[in-house]
Amino acid sequence: QAGRAGVVAHYGNEIRDTVWVDVQVGQGLVQLHPMESMDGWNVVLENVDADGSGVSIVEGDDGEEVMQFDYRLVQGAAPLFRMKVEQTFELFGVPRYVHVDAKSDGRNHRVFFDVEDAAGTRVTLFVPKFVNVVEFDSLWASATWATMQPPIELRSVGVQLAAGGAAG
Repeated sequence: QAGRAGVVAHYGNEIRDTVWVDVQVGQGLVQLHPMESMDGWNVVLENVDADGSGVSIVEGDDGEEVMQFDYRLVQGAAPLFRMKVEQTFELFGVPRYVHVDAKSDGRNHRVFFDVEDAAGTRVTLFVPKFVNVVEFDSLWASATWATMQPPIELRSVGVQLAAGGAAG
């Protein structure tokens, strides 16, 4: 049940303390951001050519606006190529998973989410399958949330790009 509750701890009859806890209850999907605008987003590139890469808003297959990641890899760079957009959103409670709809240029890319808890512990959650289809697919990532201290914040959404090509 949602509300405010007191949790009382005591040691013998002499030491006693109370902490107040706010309880929130919810279910279903909560949209954090429609990703229809670049307002407030910071683009971060890792081993990706800044002149030939970027994130823009384009019309998706269903006519809605979506973010598009265009890239050109830096030849001879380390084998890890990433692009991500950063903005902070507090997640409601302790979510079962984080979800995004994505499609690819046909190469084996991986979508990831960076989350951070109240203690400053930062975790990268990878979608457990490649994004390699040219139609939109629903992608889900989950974590062992039991080790994280709420509130939990989503810090970024990104793509680990498949190595071996030049651009997409």
